[in-house]
Amino acid sequence: MQHRLDASANLKTKDWWERYLKHVIPFRGVKMADTRRTLHEWLTAEEIAARLSLEAQVEVALELLRQEHAEDKLAGILMLQEALLPAGALDWRRDLPRFATLFENGYIFDWNTCDWFCVKVLGPIVRNERVMQINNWIKKESVGDSVKLA
Repeated sequence: MQHRLDASANLKTKDWWERYLKHVIPFRGVKMADTRRTLHEWLTAEEIAARLSLEAQVEVALELLRQEHAEDKLAGILMLQEALLPAGALDWRRDLPRFATLFENGYIFDWNTCDWFCVKVLGPIVRNERVMQINNWIKKESVGDSVKLA
């Protein structure tokens, strides 16, 4: 994956992002759309879904987030959001402690990566869980007055 990202790198893009983020995180110089395209090409070419269990794929995504460059981290976030969340591979009870270690160990430290991770991964996990809880609530009878909500 990293070799593929390197092949899409552009010095002008690298310089722009590093200046924009005040040089707090290194960039390869890959545009967002190219990072997404490269990730999906890599997932397909390497047959990641066919070769690795969902749990192993989650580990690959987390390993990308542990890398130095912003694009690697973004690829890990996109893998979680676009491939693993729809596949049902993420469970907030199991994964929130794993995600917390990314922050605790300094792998997510800049606002850009943090924003992407929160919007693309944490938000949808929490939202999905809350929707399931609300669906369960409306299927049950009210305990206090026995009024059926559904």
